[in-house]
Amino acid sequence: MTLMRDHLPPAGAAWRKFAVLVLAVAVVGLPVNHIGGYALLLFIAVLIFSGEVTAHARAWLAAVIIVAFVVGGQWFFAPPRIDEGHNVFLPDTVGGALQRALPADVYHHMVKEFDMFYPPAVRCKSGSVGCWQESYPAQAFAFSADGIFHKSDLSRAVTSLDFSDPVWLRLGFVNDMH
Repeated sequence: MTLMRDHLPPAGAAWRKFAVLVLAVAVVGLPVNHIGGYALLLFIAVLIFSGEVTAHARAWLAAVIIVAFVVGGQWFFAPPRIDEGHNVFLPDTVGGALQRALPADVYHHMVKEFDMFYPPAVRCKSGSVGCWQESYPAQAFAFSADGIFHKSDLSRAVTSLDFSDPVWLRLGFVNDMH
C-alpha cells in the first residue's frame, strides 16, 4: 500500500507552473487577439499542467533571459502603432460629444446622411425599450480593452488593420447603454 503523501506534488510546484505560464503570456503579449497566440498559450498550458516544472536555478535564469530577449525584440522591432477610434454616429443634442469632437462640416454631413436614411418620422419612440434616443455617446470614441496596454487618444492603438465586415471589426460598443 502506498502512502497518500507519495502522490503529492513537490513543494512549490503550483507556483512554478504559474510562473511559467506568466512567462508564456509575456512572450505572446497582451491582449491575446489572434488565434496563433491562443493556440500557443493553450499548447504551453497543457504542457505545463500535465508535467512538472523544474526548480533548478539555471533553467529559470535561462528562461527569464530568453523571455527578456523575446519581449525586447518585440518592443524594438514592433511596427509603428496606428490610432484606431471606434464610435457609432447618433445625432446628438447640441454640443454633444460627437459634435464637439468632429469637425463641423463632417458632423453636419453625417447628420444629413443619417436623416436621409433614418428620417425623424420613422425613428423609434424615445423611452421605448431598445430605443437609442436619449442614449447618446458620452465620448467621441468608445472604450476598447485593447487600449489598456497601448494608450491612445482614440479607442486603441494597433499595428495593422484587418477586418472585412463589422463583425470582424468587433463593434461591441454599440450595445453600451448610457
